[in-house]
Order: sequence, then C-alpha cells, then structure tokens
Amino acid sequence: MVGRKNMNNDRENHAPSLLIATRGFYRRRLTFCAPLLIAMIVPVAPVLAGEMGNAAPVDLKKGESLAKQMCVACHTDDGSHGVPLIPIIQGQRANYLVKQLTDFKSGARVNAVMESLVGSLRDEDMRNVAGYFSGLAPVEVKPPKNVDLAAAGREIYALGIPGKSVPACVACHEPSSPAMTAESPVLSGQRQDYIKLQLANFRAGSRKNSELMTQMALHLSDEEIQSIGAYVESAKNK
Repeated sequence: MVGRKNMNNDRENHAPSLLIATRGFYRRRLTFCAPLLIAMIVPVAPVLAGEMGNAAPVDLKKGESLAKQMCVACHTDDGSHGVPLIPIIQGQRANYLVKQLTDFKSGARVNAVMESLVGSLRDEDMRNVAGYFSGLAPVEVKPPKNVDLAAAGREIYALGIPGKSVPACVACHEPSSPAMTAESPVLSGQRQDYIKLQLANFRAGSRKNSELMTQMALHLSDEEIQSIGAYVESAKNK
C-alpha cells in the first residue's frame, strides 16, 4: 500500500522539497486541465457570487455573534479546530459556506446536526456567518505526516487519473485557477480525515450536493482517497 514506509526520520527534510516541486508541477498542468474542467463545471455551477453581490451588505459583527452562539461547540468560534471529521472553516470562501448552509437547510446535503442548526437561519444570517469565517486568516499548513503518501496525492491533485477519467483536483480547488467557481472550496490545510470522509460519501452517494464530485469520486479507490487527503492537509495555495 502506498506510503506505508516509515519516513518519520527524514520527514522534515523532504517536506519543503515536496511543496516547492508542487508549484512547478501545478503551473505546467493547469493549462492542460483547466479547459476540460471549465467545460464540465459551467453547465452545473450555481451563480452564487452574483446572488451575494445583490444581497444586503454582510454584517461581520452579527456573523461573529452567531458563530459564537451556534458554531463554537463543533468548529470553535474561529473555525480552526474541532475533531478530525469536522471541517476547518477558518478562512474558507464565503460563497462556498453559504452554499453548504443553504444545502443543509434544504436537505440537499444531509447532516442531522447541521440541519437542526441552520433551520432557523435566514439568508442574511448565513451570509453574515460565512463572511465572518471567510475573513479569518487561512489555516496554518504543516508539513505532511507521511511524505510518500502526500506525494502520491499530489500527483492525483495536479494530474488527475487519466486512465480512470478523473480530472485534476487543482483546476477547481486552487484560487488562481480560472475554473474555480463559487461552489468550489479552498482545500489547503483541510483535515485529512474530513477529506477522506467526504470523498467516500460522494462515492457512496450519501453526499449528493455536487454531481461533479460524485462522478469523480466514483472512480477513486480507498488508497487514492487517502493519498489525496494526505496531500491536501499539507498543501499550500498557489
């Protein structure tokens, strides 16, 4: 299985070179991957950015107050901690957060805890909370725990898996990518366990609020999902 070697002794020596190499790797491949992903995404992506642009201004004070009332138990008040299966939302894109809150409320994304919390939220409440969390500094990225596993994930993230019709993750999830939409979260520094859980849920059909992700995850093995999570947790935005 990929990444089972014990790399603990030289992890710190290899981690910087892995991150530096990824930058060049990403730039060379984005030109190739982006047109394909744009063609796949445009027909299904919601125009959330436009909707938020026409809404009332975000009130960050109200967003912070709501976050400390409703989010602190699982995400902490700044969205940076919590158990491994709960996502880090510190510095996450506001449009993405609004999309997920809206989906929890409508039932498009299923989670009993989140459904009970967002049931009473108005649209402006969601925008305020999302604006608060998105305005926080991005999570600090640490070196990979397993260099070999992260390297395998980096290859999938940057190149996809052509033999399985899996496009590169980088085209949708890097802020500098022209294919990134309001529906696409920033993944840099996200918890490995959370990434693994969500990819597995998309693959199993228990998470259904992104048809594109469902189609991609269907072709991923457990090992490939694990490696993507390992890379994302240690990756910096380009």
